[in-house]
Amino acid sequence: MQSTQNQTIFNKLFNFRNHNNSEATSETLISPEVSEDFKRIQVVIEKDVKPYIKSHGGKITLLKVEDNRIHIHLDGACKNCPAIQLTMKGFVERLLKDKFPEIKEVILEKIK
Repeated sequence: MQSTQNQTIFNKLFNFRNHNNSEATSETLISPEVSEDFKRIQVVIEKDVKPYIKSHGGKITLLKVEDNRIHIHLDGACKNCPAIQLTMKGFVERLLKDKFPEIKEVILEKIK
């Protein structure tokens, strides 16, 4: 029961776009195809990054983790903010590299 309840909550919390930029359901996130790295990074983003971004009216979405690179999308107030690169490099990338030293870079992707 607890696992089903957690999965339901998890499904409601995480919607993202896959690497083809087509809509992916939250079921894709839970599928075994999602790497453990993706899951670990998603937890850190939800816990440590998202509250800060949200406090400024923004939204952050983890798109993919590939070749030790994290691909994210910033939306909401962050989308047109002149300080988006400062937020990306000075906060998001620094925090994620501190938590995951193997990460080479965090890449900001724009989704149309």
